[in-house]
Amino acid sequence: MDSSESSPLRPPSLPSLAFSGCWSENKSSISFARKRIGLNMIHQTIVTLTGTGVPHPSPGRAGAGTLVRYGDISLQFDAGRGTVIRLAEAGIEPRDLTAQFITHVHSDHLIDLPDVAMTRWVQNLVNPCGPLTVVSPEGTSAKFARNMFDVFADDIETRQHHEMSSGTIEAAGPEINLVTFAATQEPIRVWASDDQTVVVDSVAVHHEPVTDAVAYRITTPSAVIVISGDTTVCEEVEHLSNGADLLVHEACRSTALGNLVAGTVLEAIFSYHADTVGIGSMAERAGVKHVLLTHLIPPPSSEVESLAFEADVRAGGFNGLVTVGNDLTTISFGPGLSKNEPIDPKAKYETKLDPARLTHVGIWRDELDEIGKEFYQWEVPQLPDRCIAAMNQGVRSDVIGIDLSNVSDLLEPGYLPLETGIASTPSGGLSVAVLTEWPGCSSEMIDWWFGWHIAKTDRYKLWHPQAHFFTQPKYDLSHLEELSDREKYRGNTSWVDEYIGPFPSRLGITFHDPAEIGLTEPQLESAGYGTVIYAVTTDSDHGNELSHLVHAVRRTENGCEMRSRFILPAGTPEFIGPPLLDHCWTEMTHLASFLPRLYRRVTGK
Repeated sequence: MDSSESSPLRPPSLPSLAFSGCWSENKSSISFARKRIGLNMIHQTIVTLTGTGVPHPSPGRAGAGTLVRYGDISLQFDAGRGTVIRLAEAGIEPRDLTAQFITHVHSDHLIDLPDVAMTRWVQNLVNPCGPLTVVSPEGTSAKFARNMFDVFADDIETRQHHEMSSGTIEAAGPEINLVTFAATQEPIRVWASDDQTVVVDSVAVHHEPVTDAVAYRITTPSAVIVISGDTTVCEEVEHLSNGADLLVHEACRSTALGNLVAGTVLEAIFSYHADTVGIGSMAERAGVKHVLLTHLIPPPSSEVESLAFEADVRAGGFNGLVTVGNDLTTISFGPGLSKNEPIDPKAKYETKLDPARLTHVGIWRDELDEIGKEFYQWEVPQLPDRCIAAMNQGVRSDVIGIDLSNVSDLLEPGYLPLETGIASTPSGGLSVAVLTEWPGCSSEMIDWWFGWHIAKTDRYKLWHPQAHFFTQPKYDLSHLEELSDREKYRGNTSWVDEYIGPFPSRLGITFHDPAEIGLTEPQLESAGYGTVIYAVTTDSDHGNELSHLVHAVRRTENGCEMRSRFILPAGTPEFIGPPLLDHCWTEMTHLASFLPRLYRRVTGK
């Protein structure tokens, strides 16, 4: 191992280590590593995925990256696109990083390395933190790190001149402390904390034709974590993972999709990534306790697709825990925690759905509380002529409906050709559009409603008394005053039983941040939207994905309007469209008629 000349910070002095005698065949050494700190406090080891995406952009998935924290030590592995933002969302900024590690030179793993280093330099003006330590295999990735500031020369000079003139910085530009090592087939130690309680080992992996690609093993007093980087399933990663608490492994569904990609460019791409079935077999042989899949190929866009990744790992024979990663998935080990269990701060509020539940339409007299007595009204608005005409017209062929590929069209000013009606989508699915008016209502009221009503069935029945007959939240957060209204429903699932026309339906509606489909807060604000409710709908009995829904709430002179879109997959029967349009217009218009009064009654605002 050597270090570059670029920084006054020196890498730690590390002893040589014969790994075959340390842990390769002796799992008890893991316990020894955890005890060797003596009376020092043992901290939690916290692993957070800062990016689970691939080179092709996927909404909601930043570029490859994993953050490992132990006490005040923060180690970032890879820096794909969006890393700095994801770090901030995880509560870490570049100035907080103890070291940045690189697995290989592919752009989707290090394109944001300059951003990490430059941001740290800017932050150093106010919070002195020193140059960023970058640990990399010698070769192309180290070359990238050495030269990455060159393209920013003008920017650096401009900042230096401006800040120096105000006396806020010295002449020095951004620096890194580059620590390099040879990628070898046998593990070597490449980094250690000053007190030697946290160590990082590395081994060369197989990502040919890419050379100098490596995996890392992080050992702390509370956990052993292995990060594969990009690789095929190989013996080197298997040996490195021996007895690990957590294996963070890239995942490609090669076995399942091999026939589909045969003879295409994707076949070559699949050939140097790790098949999910093989990951399961390897992890079981290595005695890994928990597999966390990342860098997902192809990126799953639904719960069903995510479950397919887990099923592949199980098919390989793995009997431990499996988590299919999303950005900011966090798993923790250590004092006060059950090993290998993902952190879920909402877990204590989780409810269990009874598949044998008894439900009914309407609110019986003895079920009415004070809110029900005041706001429950069986009669609902009559459908207007425009809705009836749209339902009778069926699927239109003269317009294109909204799906996730063109949902950003909602950001355009004015109205689209289809605001109430049914049309095919660019992907061959079905799109149901409904425009409703909300006089006297605000987006704040609508956010409040979605966080408030999911807690109790009698609240849900207020919304569409002739069609709604049951609801239950996965997490009952309605009573937590410290949460915002959005935090009570985003990331939550509302299990509902309702009629869609004549069809009884048992659904699970999981609410997501609309940024996951490219509708970011600044874009929405600029386009005049107060809020957007985005959710994925499944059947609550089996988990099969049924649709995506978007309720985009745009401000108007007398309140707001809701532009709803139900996005159904190819093969959905066309007869579903009209009753879904009817249901949406009726429930939204009925709710709009009393929401301002209800909001004031409950909140006092």
